[in-house]
Amino acid sequence: MACSLIVRKLTVALNALDDDLHPSAMAEAMSTGLELSHMSGNDFNSTESRSHVRYSTLLWIGCEDSMTNPLSTQIIQHRHTTALSSAHIPSCFLPHRAAELLRVSGPAFLSIDREHVTAHQSLVIASILEDSAICQVSYQAAAHLQQQLADDLSTSNSSTFIMLAWRRHDPTFAASVRSIYTRVERYESSAIRVFPSEEELEHANGKIGDIWALDEIAQGAPSGWSYRPITCDCTSACRLRNAGVLKRTHSCGSEHVIVHPTAREVSRLLRCTADSRRMSKRKTAQHRERWFHQEFVEGLRRIGEFRVFIVTVGDVAATRGRRGEVVEMVHTLELEDRELVVTVLTSHLNWSGQPTTYTQIDIQELKMFALYVFDNLRNRPDWSKNFESLEIGARVDVGVTIVGESCRYFVNEVTRIYEADFFAEWLAQPGTHICRAVSLAFEEVFLGP
Repeated sequence: MACSLIVRKLTVALNALDDDLHPSAMAEAMSTGLELSHMSGNDFNSTESRSHVRYSTLLWIGCEDSMTNPLSTQIIQHRHTTALSSAHIPSCFLPHRAAELLRVSGPAFLSIDREHVTAHQSLVIASILEDSAICQVSYQAAAHLQQQLADDLSTSNSSTFIMLAWRRHDPTFAASVRSIYTRVERYESSAIRVFPSEEELEHANGKIGDIWALDEIAQGAPSGWSYRPITCDCTSACRLRNAGVLKRTHSCGSEHVIVHPTAREVSRLLRCTADSRRMSKRKTAQHRERWFHQEFVEGLRRIGEFRVFIVTVGDVAATRGRRGEVVEMVHTLELEDRELVVTVLTSHLNWSGQPTTYTQIDIQELKMFALYVFDNLRNRPDWSKNFESLEIGARVDVGVTIVGESCRYFVNEVTRIYEADFFAEWLAQPGTHICRAVSLAFEEVFLGP
């Protein structure tokens, strides 16, 4: 179906709007956790969710069409010759198809040179879905969406699933996304919906809600999995004796993270350090973005993070008929010169890292820990509003600290699947297996008849 025809089906009224466990104990803990999750999941199966609706049309929307700087992260690259000779490489890497997509997506999501096509991973996911022919797939930039909305959606026989894609958060991005949500909110979710939902995007961008959810999970976890760094959200008396690490809501990646803040930065950015009178005044003038601080964990600096990619697969006995499965694990360490060292992990029992105090990290236990947290997030009462994208998957970023003589794992961040870098350039060729797993999950949860 032509792109303009699909977009025209989206509505006239949109234009009317302006703008430390022993292995046996660990297995028992996981078994118990999964049983509890399954029971809880059965209760939640009756919860009404947009995830139950199937969509016949997928519309990929690039939300950063004005960007022109070169692609650097969240990318997959293939040579023209390789793409032409391999049936395993998605069609977006074929030179003629890439040229068509470039005209729509702009250089923010795709680039072509004499030898290569470089595509943003969201385009690769959409391309895999298009190649599978499970639904109609089209591509559009956010700036063109309003101009082409023309016909009343009620006259359309297709239901449309809008997949938002972006590379970074900035004011232009935020305005484009808010406009899209505003323009579709009057319609039934069975006719048109946006992924991710506005509620989840705001919750994830706010960060604090995720931290409190992770704290709650840790409180009910087996003792070996119950460690959490202390977080002060700066809304009441300070929970930390020192500044620790300063972070800001509504930021992306390592932006707005201050590891060694100065006294001036602490005084200027953290409201919890003010006296009651000043705090009251600052609360009144509080902006959408706000700073908070966390306990400094030496392990994050010295050993880095383990990025556990989890994608759901069908399982009739699991929560809402799906369970998480680890499809890849990557270790990252940022050096002093800010160079990022990336290592794709195998299933070996132990990871030999530096320093020596961290050489006995059990990769299998770490994987089970990440699955435990992922499963519990999907079983929260607020899953359909704040964690719905976990029906597809997530990247669970795990840190390590030493408590006594034991390694203790904790989730530093749950990176939603729609914005997680897959580190595809380090993966085995063709580097698309995470994209394929995510595409299949989208197909099974949202798309098709």
